Amino acid sequence: LELKTKVKGFKWSIDFVGVISPVYILDGVDGDIELPLNSYTEISVGDTVLVTKVNNRFILLDCYNISKPLPKPPKVCPFCNSRLDMKKKQLKCNNFNCSGIFRQELYRYVNVLGLSNFLSTELLDRLVEKSLVLRFVDLHIISMEDLLTLGLKVRECKRILRGIYSKRNISTLTVLEAIGVEKKLIPNTITDSTKNVWLIFEEVPLIEELIDRDSLSELVKTIKEVDGKES
Repeated sequence: LELKTKVKGFKWSIDFVGVISPVYILDGVDGDIELPLNSYTEISVGDTVLVTKVNNRFILLDCYNISKPLPKPPKVCPFCNSRLDMKKKQLKCNNFNCSGIFRQELYRYVNVLGLSNFLSTELLDRLVEKSLVLRFVDLHIISMEDLLTLGLKVRECKRILRGIYSKRNISTLTVLEAIGVEKKLIPNTITDSTKNVWLIFEEVPLIEELIDRDSLSELVKTIKEVDGKES
């Protein structure tokens, strides 16, 4: 299925490692279409593009540029206002506390733990915007009162809470995978700098006793550094 249509809007997106990418909003037959691209491309609002749909994702085939001014790459992160760096022709935010990065991490976390049927990306966005979820562990201590502030019905709140509660006995190794740690790297994490953090994990086998995100972040950062040195 190919579609020739107009670009009607534009926004920036971010992935869980901080890479900033453009997303173009297109006119679609049944509503707006989002066209995410991996790098900065010479497309402007008003241009005509040819796209095709593969595995529920639209892919750019061609662009008919009408010499309009291109959107300028941002100098600061659209999500946290930190300075962006250009690495391997990609714009990257290196602020580990970036709200945009955390949301992407949160989406992956929920997906790996099998909570996607209870917590949609839209609901997660609202939880973050309301400052109800600012750390991974916040998901597991959220209350009925918190969910009701979002305007959800009691029945839906109970369904969400049952789903979250059902994941309390997930192993620590699964939690590590959910926050982005490859299984093959876990044995290499016991170093002088991570020993204390790792011991906490060893002593906390259940997800309901998770340590806060700052400690999780420290472990993930060190693991990635170890992986980088060994690769």
